[in-house]
Amino acid sequence: MAVYGPNPTDRDVPEIGDELAIARALENLAERLKRTAYGDMAAAGSAPRH
Repeated sequence: MAVYGPNPTDRDVPEIGDELAIARALENLAERLKRTAYGDMAAAGSAPRH
């Protein structure tokens, strides 16, 4: 995943940065949970459906 810095012309709005940080953390957690679930499904002999 590419990470980009802020645009130098953007205003500093900490609340938006906090929201983005939380959203990115939740996306990461969701991906980890899906990988774990897919691995468990494969171990149980069931192919995951996307």
